[in-house]
Amino acid sequence: MKFVKVKRGEGNNSNENSVTWDAESMPELEGRLIDNLLNVGAYNNKLWKVETDEGVTYSVWSSTVLDDILGKVAMGSYIKLVYLGKKKKKKGVGLYKDYDLFVAEDVEPVVTESATTNDDTDEEPLPF
Repeated sequence: MKFVKVKRGEGNNSNENSVTWDAESMPELEGRLIDNLLNVGAYNNKLWKVETDEGVTYSVWSSTVLDDILGKVAMGSYIKLVYLGKKKKKKGVGLYKDYDLFVAEDVEPVVTESATTNDDTDEEPLPF
């Protein structure tokens, strides 16, 4: 078994009890998708949270690719996120980080109290 040292995340209170996932040093992350936080950190980013079978909660900072694939998965689903490396953009210049996402078909989603929803349509409209 090979172990990789993981650095603790820096950030506001919503990220204090988790470890920031470093996809380049740990290319696969497997666990339960437990939360989706908005307006986190100095730049008000989105943060996904994945809890492993060992009880470690990883914070996964948002990107266009991650938001697209993780947004299609029910909160509480058991997932495997695989980092594919940096790819060349089709339009423009530069690179982006690419990922594959797998969802366990034989494991029922489990929603915890802290989990939020990926679907904003359930919210009641504001009264003003």
